Amino acid sequence: MAEYTFRRITRDDYALFKKWLVSPHIEGWWADAETEIALIEEDWENPAIDMNIVEYKGVPFAYIQDYNPH
Repeated sequence: MAEYTFRRITRDDYALFKKWLVSPHIEGWWADAETEIALIEEDWENPAIDMNIVEYKGVPFAYIQDYNPH
């Protein structure tokens, strides 16, 4: 079993994602939680953007996006 896993973000992750966005060490790097969730919704079906939750031993701890900026 891999210790780190990357899985596609789902709507079930929104509460966790919102919790992360209002954390003091995260707040300020991103827009407000509702705006960020709306942006994810806009990109949901875009195959050029890979949006994932990162887990360590099954515990989610990060969100990561992968896309070509050009």
